[in-house]
Amino acid sequence: AWNEIIDHFRQEDIVSDRERDYLKFSRFEGFSQAIYLPVFQTAGVIDDVISELERPQEEYTPRGRVVTDEDMFKPISNHITMRTAVSEVWELGSFIFLRMLGSVHNNDIVATMNLILKWSENGTLTKHIKMENISSIMKHFVALVQVLEKSIGRRKPAVKSRVIKSKNDVQSKVPGSGIR
Repeated sequence: AWNEIIDHFRQEDIVSDRERDYLKFSRFEGFSQAIYLPVFQTAGVIDDVISELERPQEEYTPRGRVVTDEDMFKPISNHITMRTAVSEVWELGSFIFLRMLGSVHNNDIVATMNLILKWSENGTLTKHIKMENISSIMKHFVALVQVLEKSIGRRKPAVKSRVIKSKNDVQSKVPGSGIR
């Protein structure tokens, strides 16, 4: 119903195309969630998450106790929009990395993502990842998405698939005695 209201606003010229896109719930075929929150609802939330993660550890652990994942992530996991935004960034970010790096790196990416998920489930993420570096990682990720966004309009679809299906297909396309 919400998306239909927003479409009506667009038809009546109450919102622009860009505003309509920011206000609508999104659906992505093959993704885990049925719908994704509108951009306006999660805008800036990841920055809030990063600010939480970069707070001095002393703020999480009164009385000098060692910080745990539960201490560090409690403000995020207790906030529905933060939790949802992190989940969406994780899923969409994973999709981008898998698509961008291709099948050659698929197993490495999946193994890395599964390792991070394992640390998260075991409550040992803070033992393996320096939380103070999260903003630097996100800054690079955002820059990557911006480059992709700027380039997508100039991209020309390939005339035919460039995917090579088997070793025999490669050998038949390489002149000479085979692959070296």
